[in-house]
This record gives sequence, C-alpha cells and structure tokens, in this order.
Amino acid sequence: MTEAVREVATVVAVLGILALLVPIPRIPPTLRQVAGLIAVVVAWIVLVGTLLPSDFASGRLESAPGLAAIVVGVVVLLGVAYGAIRLILAKPWVWFLLLGLALPFRIPISLGDEQANLLLPLYAVIALGVLTWVYGRATGRFAADEDPATPIDLPLGVFVAFVVLSGTWSADPEEAAVQSVFFYLPFALLYLTVVAWWPKARALAILSATTIGLAVPIAILALGQYFTRDIFWNTTLQQANIYSQFYRVNAVFFDPNILGRY
Repeated sequence: MTEAVREVATVVAVLGILALLVPIPRIPPTLRQVAGLIAVVVAWIVLVGTLLPSDFASGRLESAPGLAAIVVGVVVLLGVAYGAIRLILAKPWVWFLLLGLALPFRIPISLGDEQANLLLPLYAVIALGVLTWVYGRATGRFAADEDPATPIDLPLGVFVAFVVLSGTWSADPEEAAVQSVFFYLPFALLYLTVVAWWPKARALAILSATTIGLAVPIAILALGQYFTRDIFWNTTLQQANIYSQFYRVNAVFFDPNILGRY
C-alpha cells in the first residue's frame, strides 16, 4: 500500500514540476504555476508521510500535553512566519541574507530508529520564500507578468521530472523517495524562488557578503581545531584521526566533508 501511494505521489510531483517549469500552450502562466505548486507541495507531504515510521505521531497525539504543545507550536510558527513574510515583502534582501546563512547547516534529528542530518534551516528559508511570493501575488503586491522564468526552465524541468519519475522503477524506491523529498523537489522550488526574488534585491551582493562573513570565522575555527587537535561534536572523527595519516577537522559541522564542500 505504501509503495502504491508513493508511486502516485511521485507522478503528481512530476506533473507539478512540469507545470511549474515548462510552458504549456493555452494555459495562463498563473493558473499553471498555482496548479504546479499545489501538486508539488501535496506530493511532497505525502512522500514525507511514506518515509516516517508508522508510530511516529502516535505517542505525541495520544497525550494532552503533547497535543497542546503541537497546537501552541503551530500557532507560534504561523505568527513568526507572518511577521517574516511582511518583512521580506518590505525588504526582499532579507530573504537572501537568510538563504546565505542557512545554506551550509544541517540539523541532526531522530526519526524512529533512524538518525539523519537534514538541511532544516534551508528548507525553512525555501518555504518562507515561496509563501512570501504566494502572499505577494494574492495581495496584489506583484503583477502577473512578474512570474519567474529563465531560458533554463525547460531543460531543468524536464531533467528534474525525469529523475523524480525514475523513482517509480528504482530498485530502491524508498531511497528514491528520500532523494525527491530532501533534494530534487525542495531545490526546484528554491530555484524558482531565487529567480523570482533576484530582480527585487541586491541578491549577489547580499549572498557574497553573507557567505564571506560566515565562512571566515568558520575557517578560522577549523584552523584552530587543526592546531589544537580539538574536535567538536563528532567522537567518531576523533577516533578516526588517531589512526589516519591525515588530521581532519569539522568546525561547526558534524561531518568534515560538509566543511570541505562549504
């Protein structure tokens, strides 16, 4: 049953990606993009549901304090999101500042017996950018002719749609769903959001300043770790360095490879 639901959600996600990125004759761009966005979001939620353990929410929803905490958390989150949306509409460069800050960081979480380091700050920034654009269109802040579009929309849309669709015949459908949920679908929305907001802010200057301002202290911290032989967070890395020919550091990241990429 789970696999059938996953396949249907995958097909819906593919149709949504194509609607978002591929022009369709005789269909207004606004209608096409709204339908595509709804399809991608719904498919993403369903795919996430197929990846969660079956008892993931049971313990939280069965207790009154747990349910109350969830309700309060949702209310607070909505309030913060609304304030952030109003701020970004007034000062679009704030979104690129948040994007530059969020890009490298992963948050460790537990999903049942599974441990994962997820790009949760980046996902939050993507969601905030999409919500702000939708709110701006709904309230008339942006005209219909301001829909994001670039020459690479078509090849990018076809490529992402094909890769996501390949999950339906993958030898490991669960891993394919993981790739779609945590990479292809959110990054496609990130691309569209960046394109939409780029003309409205000094995006390149903000991203450059944010990246340099964040990277310099992280690099200094990494050098300090190298010379003091003091590793944070990762005891496995500490042990591996004892027997390794090279001494690897991780700065503020759990994985030294993420430091290297950043």
